[in-house]
Amino acid sequence: MSAKLISDNSFQQDIVQAMLLPGENIVRVAAISPGIYWKGAAMMIVALGALAYGAWLALYCAIVGAVLLLLAYNTKKYLVLAATDHRIIVCAGIFNQQVLQLRYHQVESVDTLYPLPGMLFGYASVVVTGTGTTSWLIPFVQDADAFRDDLTQKLLEREEPLVHQAA
Repeated sequence: MSAKLISDNSFQQDIVQAMLLPGENIVRVAAISPGIYWKGAAMMIVALGALAYGAWLALYCAIVGAVLLLLAYNTKKYLVLAATDHRIIVCAGIFNQQVLQLRYHQVESVDTLYPLPGMLFGYASVVVTGTGTTSWLIPFVQDADAFRDDLTQKLLEREEPLVHQAA
């Protein structure tokens, strides 16, 4: 099975490759949208407008904008969402990295949420709900519907043998 690597981040692909079990294949690695930078860019524009009110206000807005851009960059680089033929892998964080590995039989649903900026900049949040209280929201996923559809297809493939055994 050929993998649909839609992420251009080789760091994300390396993380997923390192987590693969023997005989496991990648179905899809999600890309994080460049739309993640919109807040930082908007704050930089506000900083330019703040020049009319004073240099200190403009400097403060530029620093806030730079911090927002740095946070967006780090999120884009270190947030990983991948689907293999056996499980879903989510890694988030830099210093305190959280890793979720959810086998398909533990997944109850996969949903997408489109906030207004997401509709404008082409991203959505993928919500993976597992059995029990496990629920993860992965923001800023580019082409989230295709990722959700691939996961739904894998879930249906897992259910088909169970339906045939019950009949």
